[in-house]
Amino acid sequence: MGLLQSDKWLFVHVPKTAGTSISNVLKEKDCVELATHGKLESQRDLGNRFVFAFVRNPFEWFGSLYHSHIRQHRKLPIEEFIKTHESWDYFFDTQTSWIKYNGLLDRINFIGKYENLNKDFKIVCERIDYKDRGLTLENYNTIRDVYPNMDMYDYYRKRCYTNPKVVEFVREKYKEDFKNFDYGLALWREGDYWNHRYARRYYRFCLYDYKQRRW
Repeated sequence: MGLLQSDKWLFVHVPKTAGTSISNVLKEKDCVELATHGKLESQRDLGNRFVFAFVRNPFEWFGSLYHSHIRQHRKLPIEEFIKTHESWDYFFDTQTSWIKYNGLLDRINFIGKYENLNKDFKIVCERIDYKDRGLTLENYNTIRDVYPNMDMYDYYRKRCYTNPKVVEFVREKYKEDFKNFDYGLALWREGDYWNHRYARRYYRFCLYDYKQRRW
């Protein structure tokens, strides 16, 4: 992952936002990789390039980060993962920090969302004059192989957020991401309210926040 640049555009690969899949498609064009784990702030001259990135709901994003760690290294309770990694692992940085330039977000031309991946990638393709042929999510199938019928947001919610302290950690740690990218602080998504009895039975230790209501 990193910064991918041509003479007309620059892609900022925010970790765990399908950046590998996007990069693999873009590498078919005439471009170069500037940095393995580079943030936009590291670049001195952007010129008139079209700068874009993708972001993700912070709850799902952090769940993906945790899942990736335990898949590659060792199984660790999420509370221990936070305790042992937060102070030094730059992957814990906010998504906002990857795309700021001179401390601001005004140099990023387009911010796509993981939740609207193919739709937003089509917009990018139009802007960079590239024929969109769709995306194949390179790092998506490890969970899908085990839970083929489970929504990914639901998967992370069940596996990562049974402890209210973890919920509050994500809300506080990534509060600028919730704000900057217009994600609600509710752990349960719009449309899940019908399922509240199921949620109460299985996740009664979670903090439920739906349109600023809690129980």
